[in-house]
Amino acid sequence: MSLFSVANTYNLRTNYGTYHAYSTAKGRENESSVSKLNYVDSIALRRAVRRLADFDFEEEETSDIESRVRAFVDTYNYTTESMGKSDDKNIYKIGKEMKKLAEEYSSDLENVGITFDSNGYMKMSSTAAKTIKPAKMEKMFGKDSEFMKKLSSISNKISKKVNIYV
Repeated sequence: MSLFSVANTYNLRTNYGTYHAYSTAKGRENESSVSKLNYVDSIALRRAVRRLADFDFEEEETSDIESRVRAFVDTYNYTTESMGKSDDKNIYKIGKEMKKLAEEYSSDLENVGITFDSNGYMKMSSTAAKTIKPAKMEKMFGKDSEFMKKLSSISNKISKKVNIYV
């Protein structure tokens, strides 16, 4: 059982693509391989990063911004959760790198309504999309965001290090 809540939306399922069954708690419970979850989550996280990079925060409706960013947060949390279950030392090391990145950007993320709980999971404020200016969201999550570029690199490392034939 997850230590965070997930809004299973179209955007979250899109992040998971072919592996959309893993965007639900039930789909994840049915998977016995942590390595497969690591792999699927890393692919979904990289897709979530790309989808936000291609998103026009200035032109989109508030509800679309909220849905897209919330799906990113949920994908990040699923990735964090599956990495925490892995006994692979490479995945553990990458997990520490991801946590360090989150700590490095925590104040920037807080400025767009995203905080971290004591377990390292992201939490998005229910009013973030309504109260944060789109330009701030673009700076944090857009194609020029250093945070997102680094996070994409980390997700790529995960998928390359997972011991699984998918």
